[in-house]
Amino acid sequence: MAEEPYVPHPIDTSDIKLDELKPLLEQLASNAHEVWAQKRIEDGWTLGPQRDDAKRKHPCLVPYDQLPDSEKEYDRALVKQTLKTTIALGYRVVNLETRPQKELPKDDSPQDDMDDSADILECSKKVEAGKNEYEPLLNALMLSQEVIFPQFQEADQDAKKYRKEYQNTSQAAVWFGVAAIFLGLYETVYPYWSPEWVEYLEFSFALLCLASILVGVLSKPKEHWLLARYRAEKLRLLKFKTIMDTQHWCAKPGETKRAGDGQSDDMRARVTARVAKLRAMVYQDVEERTVEGVVPDVSDIQCSENPESLREIIKYYCGKRIRAQMAYLANAEKDDGAGAHLLVTIVFFITFGCILLHSGLDLLKYPGIGVLITAAVIGPAFVAGIKTYIASRESARNALRHRATLRSLQALDEEMVKTENLSEKFRIAQACELVLEFDASEFMRLLREVEWYG
Repeated sequence: MAEEPYVPHPIDTSDIKLDELKPLLEQLASNAHEVWAQKRIEDGWTLGPQRDDAKRKHPCLVPYDQLPDSEKEYDRALVKQTLKTTIALGYRVVNLETRPQKELPKDDSPQDDMDDSADILECSKKVEAGKNEYEPLLNALMLSQEVIFPQFQEADQDAKKYRKEYQNTSQAAVWFGVAAIFLGLYETVYPYWSPEWVEYLEFSFALLCLASILVGVLSKPKEHWLLARYRAEKLRLLKFKTIMDTQHWCAKPGETKRAGDGQSDDMRARVTARVAKLRAMVYQDVEERTVEGVVPDVSDIQCSENPESLREIIKYYCGKRIRAQMAYLANAEKDDGAGAHLLVTIVFFITFGCILLHSGLDLLKYPGIGVLITAAVIGPAFVAGIKTYIASRESARNALRHRATLRSLQALDEEMVKTENLSEKFRIAQACELVLEFDASEFMRLLREVEWYG
């Protein structure tokens, strides 16, 4: 019986790009030449006009930069394939000397972690090319894109709309109120210098303040905002819980359940039911859910027939979930409202100084201290406006929480990179989801305490 001819199957590196590693590529190519030349010289070879194995002469025993381009390309091709294979196997190449501490991993992960249209197209092409290990990921993404993503888009847009309404309404109420207080105080301190129109303007500002409060109380933009945001974040959690569901990769390659098959129908029914439950929520449900706590998912891998499919799902999860969230949190933690907090501190001490000066000058019967009285009374009202502004900004109010969550994800991401064990990677992904679910609950608890109108 004739032996079947050997057919090589190298690791597919066709989608690996090395644009950011070109300087390293050239250094490695140069070093590969140095290693080769050193070995040749140790074996007794010397420089010659052409290769002569008998006399041990070789024309390439010169520094790398003196090599002809054809020889340089040979060295480059060798190290390029080695680098691509290293990255394809899940490793990262990082320059520890130039990398800032805790720098986020740089990859091509999109900031939008919910829209999978590009990923679905890419996976579809790979499945059509016969790479069946991508079928489970493709099916999970298609289910999420069809059932979860449209509802997320609606909730996310509602949250942005109602947040803007809340911010505008609360700010209007505060600043119209501050203006009315200022004019009323001005009339009290300087009764002889107040024209009649000041009284009418004060009354108008007071009415506008009251109208803003009534609009906020009746239209409830804060409640609508928090409900929509809670729904959107829960849909985000549901998406990645669905992606990481063990049912997706338990089938063998080529046998992954599709729409119409039992397993797929069961999963689709469960996801659809959870989406419908989230759509039916009211604000009172948010208040109850935020104090329920978070229950860890302790499920484990129940089968191991298709490790390559699980590997692709985890690879997707690392880029689209962990690192996208890390990039978002890194930006969000910077918006901590430090400038506004500093302004509050300055205004407080100015106000306190005006009170001290007023008290001292009043004891000395010093005339014309009305300005100090005005500043002392207006200061707290102005501070209330600033604090309301800070409170209605999600990032500023949650900067410390963002920072803590980012540190947790960075530590878990480092563990994910270190381990090659798929079961361990799966458990790390579960831990990431627990961190993010707790983060979402804490987010809602903090925002429920947002001050309404100062």
